[in-house]
Amino acid sequence: MRKLGKLGKFRNYFVIRLTLYYVFFAGAWITFSDRILASAVTDIHLLTQLQTYKGWLFVIVTGSILFLILHLAFQSRIRTEHQLLEANEKLSALIQATPLAIITLDPQERVMSWNSAAETMFGWKEKEVLGCRNPIVPEDEWLAFRKLHRQALAGKTVYGTEVTRQKKDGTTIELSLSNAVIRNAQGDIRGIVVVLADISEQKVKEEQLKYLSLHDSLTGIYNRAYFEQEMQRLEAGRYLSVGMIVCDVDGLKLYNDSFGHSVGDALLKAAAEVIKGCFRDSDMVARIGGDEFAILLPDSDKSAVEQAYLRIRKSIASFNEESRGLYLSMSIGYAVSEGQIRMADLFKEADDNMYKEKYQHNNNSGNEKIIHELASRNLIPYRNIERKEAMPNLKPRDTAS
Repeated sequence: MRKLGKLGKFRNYFVIRLTLYYVFFAGAWITFSDRILASAVTDIHLLTQLQTYKGWLFVIVTGSILFLILHLAFQSRIRTEHQLLEANEKLSALIQATPLAIITLDPQERVMSWNSAAETMFGWKEKEVLGCRNPIVPEDEWLAFRKLHRQALAGKTVYGTEVTRQKKDGTTIELSLSNAVIRNAQGDIRGIVVVLADISEQKVKEEQLKYLSLHDSLTGIYNRAYFEQEMQRLEAGRYLSVGMIVCDVDGLKLYNDSFGHSVGDALLKAAAEVIKGCFRDSDMVARIGGDEFAILLPDSDKSAVEQAYLRIRKSIASFNEESRGLYLSMSIGYAVSEGQIRMADLFKEADDNMYKEKYQHNNNSGNEKIIHELASRNLIPYRNIERKEAMPNLKPRDTAS
């Protein structure tokens, strides 16, 4: 629009110059031609006839030139109007065909235009919203909307800003917003065109990817990657103490070998539910290995961590009393770090304590107990399980390493 304004000024300047040239040359022609005729012809009657012919010649020549100029000007304008009309029709067809909602607002935030995609996306017909205040802005979004509107009126173009807008039925939708100003021939802002793209599915997929990147796909609790992030955060934070509990499911290989991995997966899911049920939703419970789980307890002293350990033991016992399809056994170790917190050392201590308990379970025929429990529930006959499978060779971990 600014270019069109400059072009209009140039045309006005050109017309003024052309008019001045015409007046100058016409005046010069009349003055000098009269003098030349007066000095060359003494017969008054002949001089009058020649001046008449000269006048008609001047009219014919200037009229022909004027006709040619006007013809060329009108032809140029007609071509320009045809080009503008064709461009407008193409633009209108594009606006109506695009899946993007395109809305035009005036400086007072009223709707000036509303394309078919906007009707489909928001539910209002164009005739319902023309001249009305923008109806798609939720009440809690008006401050942010007005800020974007003021920025646009100041000449700032916005690209791809994520916003929430509402439909006619009151539901909301996630959108990507871009806008730009509309100027007239003088360069003044006459309105704002807003382009909106539906990104609801994209946002859902982003949330799903984010969830999957931080959660274990089998159990739904946090995964090792998030567990390690939290360890770094806790180590960098100002906590007086941090507790950690490490749990390992006993006999998972026995379940996988005897019943298949689907039953082993069911056991892991049950273990995750049992552990998670002992803590709040805000507490960090993660599956950090195939059969290993861990819990982080910031600002927890040794007594609080011991109580959490006992809750897990009690929950395991309750699960085994109620369940007729699975028998759950876990080795659990915990540790508490006070003062200067080193999460790697804390994890090693808790993991070593868990492994000591697992070794103790093994020496007390822990896997054999699992087999007896399964046999007592008529899940497997004891005679079909060899003792060497039930009691693998488990050595205590060298805690000094």
